[in-house]
Amino acid sequence: MGAPVRRLLVGLIGLLLAVPLAVDATAPVAAAPLPPAAPDAAPALSIGSAYLSQRLDWQPCDFSPYVQSVVDTAPETDCATIVVPMDWRHPDAHPDISLAIALSHATGTSKGLLTLNPGGPGLAALDNPALFAMARPRLFSDYDLLGFDPRGYGASQSAECTTSAAALAALPKVADLRVRNLATHRAEVASAKLAAQACGTNELNRYLGTQQTVDDLEFLRTYLGAHRAASAPSYDKLNYIGYSYGTWLGAWYADSYPTHTGRFLLDSNMNWTSSMYANQRSDSFSFERRRDRMLFPWIARHHKRYNLGTTKATVKRRYETIRAGVLRAFREGRSPVSAEDLDAELLSLLYSDADFPDAAQTMRDYADLAASDQSAAGRRTDRRAAAPTDSASAPVEVDNSQIVRCNDSPYPRAVAPVLKRADADAKTFPFIGYWDTVGPCNYWPFPSTTRSIDLAGAPTILMVQSEGDPATAYEGARAAHRATAMHTRLVSVDDEGQHGLYLTGVSPCVDKIGDAFIFGGRLPSADTTCQARRLTGDKKVYKMKGPVDGYRHSLNAVRPPEVAAPTSSAAATAVVRRLQRRVAEQESRSLLPR
Repeated sequence: MGAPVRRLLVGLIGLLLAVPLAVDATAPVAAAPLPPAAPDAAPALSIGSAYLSQRLDWQPCDFSPYVQSVVDTAPETDCATIVVPMDWRHPDAHPDISLAIALSHATGTSKGLLTLNPGGPGLAALDNPALFAMARPRLFSDYDLLGFDPRGYGASQSAECTTSAAALAALPKVADLRVRNLATHRAEVASAKLAAQACGTNELNRYLGTQQTVDDLEFLRTYLGAHRAASAPSYDKLNYIGYSYGTWLGAWYADSYPTHTGRFLLDSNMNWTSSMYANQRSDSFSFERRRDRMLFPWIARHHKRYNLGTTKATVKRRYETIRAGVLRAFREGRSPVSAEDLDAELLSLLYSDADFPDAAQTMRDYADLAASDQSAAGRRTDRRAAAPTDSASAPVEVDNSQIVRCNDSPYPRAVAPVLKRADADAKTFPFIGYWDTVGPCNYWPFPSTTRSIDLAGAPTILMVQSEGDPATAYEGARAAHRATAMHTRLVSVDDEGQHGLYLTGVSPCVDKIGDAFIFGGRLPSADTTCQARRLTGDKKVYKMKGPVDGYRHSLNAVRPPEVAAPTSSAAATAVVRRLQRRVAEQESRSLLPR
């Protein structure tokens, strides 16, 4: 059955709203009023002596042998569990929680402590500094690398969102959420309410917000600095590489603890000067732009291989034909996957340039699936049904990836305008406009805690952004840069749409600039524009008319010459690509509206 069945949507009901992205000034319907947020979280952190004096049981991480087998100069990475308060503002009011951390020591002269976050929120990241360093082994020699699973996720104390099999089975269902009608609205509202209820009964979930994670990082910097060897460098400053949601996390840290902020590189930026709710508004437009202006033209240029159309318009029409066929087969019970699954899978393949061939093949796979008449064993099963259980009242875990978003920003309580906007977006942006609808955050039981980010007192942060980024639209990154222009420097990549640039080998220009900053502390003298490289199978770079072309910043864009990319082994490059795919699949899953 191929790719569609292999990637049959995971999660029991996917009760989720869109990944927060960048502000979309073209939103067709005005947003509903937001409920009041809690005041800006006070960044002052008081760390009790009991937390600073705990002794950790460091043991080799299970991923360390693999890293060392690929990069023979890599140091051993050790893992431990450390205890922190559930609520840093009221440490005695709740039970403590545990965080999973990893640490390796520089093999050369250390420049200090560096950590990395790949995005999310809600992604495990314990092994990410070591795995990304495989693509740039100098990180092993120049930095002590800190890995951590954010509170609530991975091997850290986990967030739990629990309901029952009976509650899941009782949810109203529709075959295609793109069809906007009263039945669709009822299904979306019911799923959103159940998701909020499922996440609202766990004590920890209220404290799974970015500010608490920022405070965890500040504690880890302080703790590791206090327990470092006498000959080790000071950990007075934290150095950081963040992608996607990791840019939001990094900006909040720099704004909270500017005097402890070292070299911060933020890649594929959210508009972290705005709210989570405002950010999510551009996902419909930015993913459709990436698909229609970059992927579909690429497929058309390679029509002899994929036979999906010779122009981007014909490829787009073919997509709609395939989608209609998949939906028909789903409704007739001939297929276990629906049109929404096609949208979801194609979306996950838009993050990386290297996935364009897989995206084209996915369209062919779904076309074949729609045309087939499967056996009874392969017929449809409810994608939202709970796993088999002995009792309808038995607890069932549902997706927990929305918790941080809901805790970080207020969402509208009046859902009628949200549904009206989703109806309009489904027409304006038919690819995934219907996903930007009501979700658990509209019914969230906990108060939100947000921040106003201005980076006052922080050193200059390096921002990296591709013009056609689908998951964090360029317009949002530019808005964040303009709001903090005295504290940020923006590197744009023209005619590129990769989500995640530095250390991925996609842009030699970005790698050169990023290396100069991370290893030498040198920033471009002004905002800079890099040129894209040609896509797989293309003979040249094809122009994408986008925001970089009309960008008129007070600092003139300059175009440095292309340079050779720093070398890394094929195995290391493959690891980074697998990491990107893992992040894309997990983030795209959390986009789903149900």
